[in-house]
Formats: sequence, C-alpha cells, structure tokens
Amino acid sequence: MTKHYKKKILLVDDDIEFRKAMARMFEKSGYIVYRASDGLEALDVLSAEEIDLVISDLRMPSLDGTELIVAIKRIGLSMPIIFVTAFGEVESYMDVMNLGAFKYVNKPVKANEILSIAKEALSEFGATGESGELFSSAVRAEIARLEIEIAEGRKKAEPEEVSLQVRFVAFCAAIAHGMKREFMHMGNSVKTVAELAGDRSDVCGQCGVIKNHVQRAESLLRNLHNHLTTGLPITVDFPEVIPEAEETKLELEIRCLQEEFKHIARSVNALLELSDVQSDMREQCGVIETGVGYSMFLLQRLQNYLEIDQPVITTVDVFEIIDRIEMLIRPRLPSKVELRIQFDCNKKEALVSANAEQLMMVLIELINNASDALRRKGGAIKFQLVERDEDTTISVKDNGPGIPRKRKANLFRKTSLSKSGHGLGLYLSKKVIDALRGDFDLKTSKKGTIITISLPKAAREEARNATN
Repeated sequence: MTKHYKKKILLVDDDIEFRKAMARMFEKSGYIVYRASDGLEALDVLSAEEIDLVISDLRMPSLDGTELIVAIKRIGLSMPIIFVTAFGEVESYMDVMNLGAFKYVNKPVKANEILSIAKEALSEFGATGESGELFSSAVRAEIARLEIEIAEGRKKAEPEEVSLQVRFVAFCAAIAHGMKREFMHMGNSVKTVAELAGDRSDVCGQCGVIKNHVQRAESLLRNLHNHLTTGLPITVDFPEVIPEAEETKLELEIRCLQEEFKHIARSVNALLELSDVQSDMREQCGVIETGVGYSMFLLQRLQNYLEIDQPVITTVDVFEIIDRIEMLIRPRLPSKVELRIQFDCNKKEALVSANAEQLMMVLIELINNASDALRRKGGAIKFQLVERDEDTTISVKDNGPGIPRKRKANLFRKTSLSKSGHGLGLYLSKKVIDALRGDFDLKTSKKGTIITISLPKAAREEARNATN
C-alpha cells in the first residue's frame, strides 16, 4: 500500500493571531503546518524541512516578503509561494509576481479561497514527497545567511567573489534537487512494474537491477554535490581556473554518474525485450527512460559550466534533437503552459555543426526559462525552426511579462546577482552557443521574450560522412 504523504505548508506572518487562524484552518484540511514570524525565521524552517508550499505576508520586520522570495529562489528551491497581504499596492504586486510568486491575495482572506489557491499551487508544482534530503541543510542555510549579509553590506569578501559563490552553490543545489526528483520518479516506476509483474521472476529480477543502479546513482550524486559545494576553491577566476587534482576528481565523479545512467537505460531496454511485457509496464519504463534523459541534461549543464570533458562538434540533425526534447520536456511543463513547435522548412532533416548534448541542454534551458516566466493560464511557448542559406535558426518565444531592463543588462554576466533563481541559465546557454560558433540573440518587451540562436549548417562533405 502506498503511504499517503501530507503536504507541508510554511506560514510566514508577523501577525500571531492571523498565523494561528491560518494554521488551524490548514491543519483541519489535512496539511502539516510550520509557522514563522518573518523571513529570517522562515529561512530557518526551510533549512530544516522539505516544504511544499510557502504562504507569506509581504510587509514584515527583519526580512520582508520580497526579500524572502529572492532568498528562496537563489537557494534553488522551487516550491510555489503565495503572498497574502493587507497592502494592495500595484508596485508590490508586480514585484513579487515578476519574481515568480504563484498568487497575490489581499486580506481579509476567505477560507475557501485560500484553500482553493493552495490546492491549485500544489497540484501544478507537485509535492516534494518523502524523497529524502535533496541537498545539505547546512549549505541551504549558509546560502540564505550569505544573501542577507550581502544585502546588509556585512560581507568582507569581494562582491564579485561572493556573488559567484552564491550563484554556483545555488546552481549545484538546483541540479541536485532536479536529479533527486528524477530518481524518486524512477524508483516509484520500478516499484510499480515489480507490483504489476507479480510472480514473474524475470521482470522482478530486472527491476532489482534497475533499482540498484538508481540507488548507486543517488549515492554518486551525494558525493559529487558535497565535493562541489565544500571542496572547491571558488574565486573570481572560477571555473576557468580549477586545481588539476580537483578537476581530475570531478571528471571521474561525473563519468561514474554517467555510467550509472547508461546502466539504467540498458537495464530498461533489457526489461522491454522480455516476452509478454504489459502495456502499463511499458508506460512505467517510459517514465524511467525520460528520467534518465532529463538527468543527463542536468549533468550536461554542470559539465558545461565547469568546462569538464567538453564534447566535440559534429553534424547534428536538429529534427532528432527536437524529438528528444519533446519527449523529455512536455511531461514536465505546467498544465497551464502550451508548447507549440513550428518548422518553416519542407525537409525531413536540418543538419548543423554542433554537439547534440550541448544543443539539447541549451534548448531545454530556454524552454524551462520561458515556462518560468509564464505564471498565468493561457501561457504559450512557441518553438520555431527556420533554415536559411548559411545557417539554421531556432527561436523560443513566450508571451510572458518580459524581462525588466535592469535584469536584462546583467543576464549574461557570470558574477551578477539576479532576483530569481541562480541566474546561470542564460549565461551558460550563450557560452555554449559561442563555443559552437553560433549567434545568440535576445529580444524582450512587455508582450514577451524571444531568444534566437543561429548555428552554421554542416558542410556537405561533413554531412555526407555523418550519414555513411
């Protein structure tokens, strides 16, 4: 029997009576409730507990709601955040919504309204579940404290160095968080297949093999993450300058993790080749396969940032890349976001000079960024491929609120502080496209953002050799 997981909600408000009333209401509805009187107390809770939803006041002492959401995003946590406030200011509303808040509700709050919004938020984002420790609580708490010290001007380190430390640790935390989610889904699917198999020893045996490799991958990820966040000297020259011994160790750790992903994929294929595998078993195997694919994408992001084991440029068919991206990304997009793919060419292939893994990483990164910008129903991402004489262009366009001018100026700086997330996605994407000898262009307005990359077509001789 599957154990029911109670969602965990963190209530943040300096009004003690309001906190008590809200806590009683959510506890009666079956939630586990944690309380904090301001942003600082909230960060203490977040460093110790895996919270599924944050409901916060906007105006508070010590650390207000806007500063809290900035800290949460920079730490790398991805739970929905709802603001409940007596201050219905348009500017405050725009600030928190642009920072990624799920909803902004004015007091007084009706019980059925806030319960409905909380249910909607948890449904769209999904719950953390009992997936274990996503990353070090000490690291999360330290990042949050570091952000506060930066804001208050108490940190003695150079601003660029501090900024890079914060962004890199948050970046690693986000990757660890993402992979842990995939491992949890893979583990659940393996368990389901084994239950469906009943007394079939061949299927159950193969499920055991997959389970062992998933557990091995989890262990390798913990070691890698600890090494990244505690064992590397982060200076303004990082990652261009990494001690040779550390780089060798990182290469080995990443390669071992890649091998485990390959073992999982081969084991799933072996399971599918068994006779009389039911359709519902095949469906669960598909979940495991996409989990492996998305984990490889996350690992590729890390490799690109660290400039470790860089792949070579070859001939790549963009159509094949898009097919793989669709399989990985569609199940992970929020239900309110529509992904439209358009090909402005009549060919069955579009060959460019690139690297498949790097190009996949960039395109998934751009789609994820566009999805993050879409917080209301009716959000759409248009993915367009156009072939020209000398190159092929791929554009990702969203109909979100656009990027504020101040943020746009710092998007591609390695050490700049951003107001949401770790801020490395576009920096990495542009870095990869530059290395592939392509162009990277961003245009934004209040009607949305469009990012276009252009890659050189593969030379005819090169393309012919690739197909032979």
